[in-house]
Amino acid sequence: MARPLTGADRDRGRRDMPTLLLGAPEPSWLNREGSIWEGNEHIPLFVSYSRLRRLKRKLPRARGPWALDSSGYMHLRRKKATDPSARWRIEPQQYLDDVRRYIAEIGQLRWIAQQDYMCEEEVRRSTGLTTRDHQRLTIENLLLLLRSLAPELPIVPSLQGWTAGDYRRHRKMYESVGIDLRDEPLVGLGSVCRRQTSIPIHLLIKELAEDGIRLHAYGFGITGLKISGPYLLSSDSQAWSFGARSASLRLPGCTHTTCNYCARAALAWHHEIIGRGLASDTFARAA
Repeated sequence: MARPLTGADRDRGRRDMPTLLLGAPEPSWLNREGSIWEGNEHIPLFVSYSRLRRLKRKLPRARGPWALDSSGYMHLRRKKATDPSARWRIEPQQYLDDVRRYIAEIGQLRWIAQQDYMCEEEVRRSTGLTTRDHQRLTIENLLLLLRSLAPELPIVPSLQGWTAGDYRRHRKMYESVGIDLRDEPLVGLGSVCRRQTSIPIHLLIKELAEDGIRLHAYGFGITGLKISGPYLLSSDSQAWSFGARSASLRLPGCTHTTCNYCARAALAWHHEIIGRGLASDTFARAA
């Protein structure tokens, strides 16, 4: 039976405080306009590709750093396994064309998530594929994006799986095509956002970090950072929005029904995590 992490465990593989990217529900937040953003322009945002792609004309100009979420979960969940298009409908070249536009017109884009395949049961049910299939397709996409079409772009590879053994196998699959994840500036750990209380996942993060892999945990907020934060380079979370919606939160002075799209609520949540010493509000540097 896996044991909890101890203080002694944290000494090995420990990194500086991880960066917390604030999940932004709307691309307009990149402008960081309004008095609420004064003094907060430096906070890194995590912005959805599916949201940005709706903007056909003028894009916001970023006043601070951000990273691009590929929106893979939402994209792959749209179709049923009986539909032959239950795959990525956005071709890699189109994705890269959009990314290059964001770099030119929005600016300050630090890194880009690849078009990976998550391994949650509901996603596999939508695609009708196995975990191994999703791992293979994730690697094929990375090889095309990084090694062929856009080797100059900061595209972050994803390590996908469901069990700890799955993730280890996926790492070996990368190695079989000549990719050592220890050489990557950052590696996204996928399919973990709803498993922040899982001891096997935390022990896996520790294992990977101790072996020299610089990890970004997709969807890790307060719960995950409390335990695994010392082993992460960064994480992202939009848990503030879910919490506001679930609690029907409306801050004093706000005129909307709930604060699930509210920058005030988002920044208050982010500041709380930073104030508790669980994360940093500036981009970390890879060791």
